[in-house]
Amino acid sequence: MLTIRHATPADIPALLPLNAIVQAWHATHYPDRFRKTVDPEYVRSFFEAMIEGETSFVDLALWGLCPPATCSPALTPMTAARSPYPAAICMSNT
Repeated sequence: MLTIRHATPADIPALLPLNAIVQAWHATHYPDRFRKTVDPEYVRSFFEAMIEGETSFVDLALWGLCPPATCSPALTPMTAARSPYPAAICMSNT
């Protein structure tokens, strides 16, 4: 089952590893525009600002029945059909 909802600060630990996967993919394909790694604290503060901002949001498309904050961090979107991690992230700064 796919569930779409706004992210909360409790989702940030699940967003960090997903961001690392996406960051690495972009760095591989667009090395002139993306770094391979980004400081996790910078990414954490970025997500906090987007989630808690009055004119921004982060939406998550979650696959499976397990809320991100309660599942094993060993699973990734690439390795488990019922991953605790978002299948997609949508961010907007309106």
